[in-house]
Amino acid sequence: MSDAVTPLEFLQSVYRNEGVPLATRMRAAIEAAPYVHPKLTVNATISAGFAGRLEAAMAARGHHPVIDGRPNFQKVEVMREKD
Repeated sequence: MSDAVTPLEFLQSVYRNEGVPLATRMRAAIEAAPYVHPKLTVNATISAGFAGRLEAAMAARGHHPVIDGRPNFQKVEVMREKD
């Protein structure tokens, strides 16, 4: 190795060296793991709220919202029984 060894390269040389005690090698491997195998993450940028995007998608497909928060009054005729 060269004189300018990165921290990751140092940890790799430790966990690959069978002359080093197993506990030390395991610790070096644990410390190096996030840099060798990065975690998968998801980043999302949301400009509009979920409800707004859902309503826009439903409107584009011709669907009407199930709950729109507006009263839906209908004229109801009541039929009474004749005595």
